Amino acid sequence: MMTTQARSWLAVAAIALLSLTACADGGGGGGCPAPTQCGASPTGTWTRLDCIGWEHLNYTLLINGTDLRTCTLDVESEHITTSGQIVIADDGSVTLSSRLTGPWSGLVVDGCLAAFETSCAELDVFDDWGATGCAETADGCRCEGTLDRTVHETGTWGTGAELTLSDPARAVENTYTPCVGLTYLQLNEGTAFRRQ
Repeated sequence: MMTTQARSWLAVAAIALLSLTACADGGGGGGCPAPTQCGASPTGTWTRLDCIGWEHLNYTLLINGTDLRTCTLDVESEHITTSGQIVIADDGSVTLSSRLTGPWSGLVVDGCLAAFETSCAELDVFDDWGATGCAETADGCRCEGTLDRTVHETGTWGTGAELTLSDPARAVENTYTPCVGLTYLQLNEGTAFRRQ
């Protein structure tokens, strides 16, 4: 079973990366609200909004920084809820806490089973997303599960309105150029917060 931690594979470093891809206008609220105007002060506590649905689960196995194998699941049904908050202090330090919970199901994209040299029933690349099993159907390899993931990220609000967040547990770092309004803060199209 692969994990998100570095492993040795054929004497080279391997890293498995998992990601969710949000759709542009699906999910709980039909799209995330955007600030009417950017440029407000980001300082304060903001509550994460559950406003967008999930379109894909992605698994990528990297070896020495090269994309070697990938597996994508097209999400057909999901009831994943998102909660949490982001706190931006006067000194520019940032803390983000998020929790993703709920059931999902979908079809594995063609080529995944061959890339990982496995059968549908033995596919385990989505185990970290709470997969409870995969089975062959008339439509293809269908997997389902229940996600329960908590993410804690820390970072800084830098010059030029850039926000950098890192999650040491997943060895992930992202840089955003958020739009901050009086009521809403939008990190990207699928991640929005309301000022408390």
